[in-house]
Amino acid sequence: MKRRIRSSSHVGAGVHGTSCQLVCLALLVWAVGVYCLTAQEAGRKSDPEALSIFPLGAGPGTVNAEILGKSLEGAYGVWSSSAGISGQVQSVRSVDLTEFKKGAQGEPTKVTRGHRVHLSLQVGSNLTPGVVLLRILTSTGISNALSFIVHDEPVVDETTGAHGSSAQAQMVRIPAIVSGQISKPGEVDFYAVNAERDQELVFEMVSKPVGVPASVSGGFSTAISLFQPSGSWFDDYQVSRLAYSDESVPGMPPMHSLLRYKVSKAGLYVVQAASFSNKGGPEFSYQLRIAPATKVTLLDRFRAAQSSSAQLQWQERTFTRRLDVDRLNRLWGRTVQAKTHVAEREANILSEAPEVSSESPPREPGQLASKSEGSLAFFLEREAKELTRAGKCLSVPVLIEGSIGQPGEIDSFRLRIEKGQALAFELETPLTAPPLFNPELVVLDESGRECLSNVFRRIARNFTFYAKTIQPKTVFTFELGGEYTFLIRDITTQVGNASCQYRVLIRRQVPHVGEIRSSVDRLNLVRGSSKRLNVATDQEEGFSGAVAIAVENLPIGVTAWPATEVKPDQGTNPDEGPKERFVAKADTATILLAAQPDAPVTERPELIRIVARPMINGVLGSPLRSVELPIMVVPAQVTANQPD
Repeated sequence: MKRRIRSSSHVGAGVHGTSCQLVCLALLVWAVGVYCLTAQEAGRKSDPEALSIFPLGAGPGTVNAEILGKSLEGAYGVWSSSAGISGQVQSVRSVDLTEFKKGAQGEPTKVTRGHRVHLSLQVGSNLTPGVVLLRILTSTGISNALSFIVHDEPVVDETTGAHGSSAQAQMVRIPAIVSGQISKPGEVDFYAVNAERDQELVFEMVSKPVGVPASVSGGFSTAISLFQPSGSWFDDYQVSRLAYSDESVPGMPPMHSLLRYKVSKAGLYVVQAASFSNKGGPEFSYQLRIAPATKVTLLDRFRAAQSSSAQLQWQERTFTRRLDVDRLNRLWGRTVQAKTHVAEREANILSEAPEVSSESPPREPGQLASKSEGSLAFFLEREAKELTRAGKCLSVPVLIEGSIGQPGEIDSFRLRIEKGQALAFELETPLTAPPLFNPELVVLDESGRECLSNVFRRIARNFTFYAKTIQPKTVFTFELGGEYTFLIRDITTQVGNASCQYRVLIRRQVPHVGEIRSSVDRLNLVRGSSKRLNVATDQEEGFSGAVAIAVENLPIGVTAWPATEVKPDQGTNPDEGPKERFVAKADTATILLAAQPDAPVTERPELIRIVARPMINGVLGSPLRSVELPIMVVPAQVTANQPD
């Protein structure tokens, strides 16, 4: 019995020992795997990321610049959106980058390793003043874009000496542009100018130009204050604040502050440049421009360039896109026209309008359209008001151009609408856009009841409050026909002047393809690997067709394949109000870009084109303007760590 028990005991111990050995072996294999994976991850290189550039702009000539970013080791070149700027990399150094908590007042959350790239930029003398996009070329591919401003006025650097108080203000001459940095949290920079009596000056502080794509890095909230030295018994250097620029609204930090002021007497005036949120760091670059009010502002120049670029890339829901008598032509060009009585009726209007090429230069802001441009009814504000006072109604489609000339002014017009008519109301602000001028459009029925407005109300920020924003486009279907009144006013009732111009276009809805967006702003493909590219297309005003997507101009050895993916569960929909009036439905196409193992490595990026074509009932429409993306093929031994 004892032997048997002892024998059983030996068997159990043997099994237990074998299990322990297997577990230890499994743990060893797992540890080796984790070590190899960790070593592999440690050897990976993430996509290059540019954070900021200093100086933020310059005039013609040679400029020494610095770019801060991550994973910029091995930088060897500069890629520009304009042939008028070229650059060479002088050196690359490792630096510490301090990252901040979102919304924190200058409280660092962690310090990461980054790089400072020293560049020598050559700005051509024949380059048109404006914004140019710059990217860094590295062994891991191409970086995201940074904006660089080309000026036609003198540009100086801020002094290296102390100028953090009014008594230490750096003297500059008018006109002047100062390149500076808010190098640490809470820092403020002071500059002094001599102004003449009754001279009107414009002060602009820009950290990111208006109109550049959201994918462009850089920018912080800016603030300008203007002071006049007054002195006192207690402080000879005491100053009195004359004006302050705060154009911020919730969710819209002012990255371009503008302040106009007419001085009452000749003398010295002091300008303070600061970060609105009191944050700071080496990546907080800015430019401060001081010039007579008679000169064109940077803000106007940037918005004019934005209006021009809007013709190259379709913009549907912005206050700065162009509304004119050719708007219907452009809308019908983004769909496949069905042979219906509505389409025929619109086609009659289009046939009487002259052919306008999409390459035609845009009309200057504030320039009036001509009634001879087509049969689309176009009225100036006073003409439309005269018809209203005479008891006559406007008919659809109609384009009205006017302005809110003084605070509290309300422009009222009469409009005849047919029963069941589906209309689109579009607003443009050619000179002064939100948040400086916030046009509200309200439509009232015959009893004075509000039918619709361009105020979009929905719940926001984790269900904590309702947000209200004005929208540049509203769609609505009228169940009842009759005479309606629509009003235009500034929503604050506090703004009104000659620059508060508006254009409102009221038309039938045209089902069409809206904006086309890419999920990335550049692609770095590793040889022998692939990445996903998502292309979103807006389906405006009930467009129910399909959108065909093609990728052109691929590098040698790179192929594109349509792909599928599982969309994440969106959860319960929050209260978004009448979202369909203000937000277009969107669909996403997934494209898989694959580089062959023997694909040639590219030292300079190539531009691929994403082309979209609407399709209805098997009929393919014309190709729409494409989205262009820079792409590079990088060696396999350097693996990109950007999520696909």
